[in-house]
Amino acid sequence: IQEDSRKMDLEVQGKSYKLDLDSSLISHAISNFVSNAFKYSVGQAEPKMIISFKKQSLTISVKDSGLGIPSKDLEQLFEPFYRASNVSDLIGTGLGTSIAKEYIELNHGEIEVISKLNRGSEFILKFNK
Repeated sequence: IQEDSRKMDLEVQGKSYKLDLDSSLISHAISNFVSNAFKYSVGQAEPKMIISFKKQSLTISVKDSGLGIPSKDLEQLFEPFYRASNVSDLIGTGLGTSIAKEYIELNHGEIEVISKLNRGSEFILKFNK
């Protein structure tokens, strides 16, 4: 719950199962994306997380309806210390997403970003079974 009373909307799809992942690393990565979803969408709708258990994979999506990421910045988004050109007035180091990506990849996962300027961003994490 944030100071502006927004909460994360959570949806779980499919029948749950266990995967062999480092819970500390995955928790840190997801926490980063959730924190960013709130940080970059103040005054907008509540961010949403969808955990989808599919037959061959687990997908975790964190989506907001905030600032979005300019398309020119997407290519460098996961580089250490890089910050998108439209967030200079918000506090941050540019390390969170690069560390989160590293943690996901250490767990043999993949990450995809879908973003539209002024409409929001979605970070999709995928782990094969």
